[in-house]
Amino acid sequence: MIAAVSRSPSRGMAATRWPGPTALGARSTSPYRPGMSTQDPVVGTAPATSPYPDLPDALGTLHFDEVVVPLIRGNLDDRGLHTASTVAKKLDLPVRIVNVHLGVGPGGDEDTARAMLESACDSFAHRHPELTVTSQLVKGLDVARGLAKTLLPTSLLVIATDRAGADDGAFSVAEALARERAGALLMVGPNARASDAPGPIVVAQDGSAAALESVVAAVALHRAWAGPLWLVHVVDDAAAEKATQLRAVGYAIQESAFVRDIADELTDAGYRAGWAIVGENDPAAAVVRFAEQHGAALIAATTRGIGDPGGKVFGSTCMRIVREALVPVAVMSAGGAHS
Repeated sequence: MIAAVSRSPSRGMAATRWPGPTALGARSTSPYRPGMSTQDPVVGTAPATSPYPDLPDALGTLHFDEVVVPLIRGNLDDRGLHTASTVAKKLDLPVRIVNVHLGVGPGGDEDTARAMLESACDSFAHRHPELTVTSQLVKGLDVARGLAKTLLPTSLLVIATDRAGADDGAFSVAEALARERAGALLMVGPNARASDAPGPIVVAQDGSAAALESVVAAVALHRAWAGPLWLVHVVDDAAAEKATQLRAVGYAIQESAFVRDIADELTDAGYRAGWAIVGENDPAAAVVRFAEQHGAALIAATTRGIGDPGGKVFGSTCMRIVREALVPVAVMSAGGAHS
């Protein structure tokens, strides 16, 4: 498996490695570094210790015991239902439908709210008789907080959203949940297509320790789509162009290769994994485009929740990915842990 460098006239530089027909668990032994042309051999040896010593142990720490689907304004969104049923079937999980009773709007009185919930539950169970389906009515003043209180550490909430990442700042239950609750949320954005077809999982990385949580989420969900994992790091277009100019005059410049190291760790753990470094000024657009070009079935990303000084930028990037992606996005959130 060779780290190949490709150049697009419009998109800058991308260094990529894709898992070939080698046995699982084999580390890449290419004599070339990512970000360098194959005419620039590297002399040296692999590091004696892993740069991510905690990652192998972390890969098996996230597992799910149930899929949770919210009833929003008395309705179950078909996009969220399709994704929820796909995950539940592939991972052999029960489904719990939750309605947060606010006492206002549709289903204003408790009896009506309960009847709407039971009707939604019966309809879902009829469409998916192979699944175990239960329901829960919760009283509260806020949908996001009410939902968050019902979730266990092993709950996977699947929620369709039309407003996450919206430029107008409109309220989004999905985005509010990411702020309230630490853990995994599977968001189905307004452009996401309903599909249970197998495909790769694109895992967005920015070099932070928090972003590694999305790797753990991708591993926990990969059986649902039966695809390999792509580790993608987006670097500033100007920096990539400057590196190209320096190489042209003889400097041995290489891109940051931490995604290669993560991919190697995943390969050693028995997962099919590849990596890519993409030159682009807009990280969200680059991740969405990469996922579309590679036929991804899922994107995994991290948002750091509230109270984290670095969370505002990366969090907004994550929500933009949700809004623009053509596939569901597994969002790992720190929730209120930093607040």
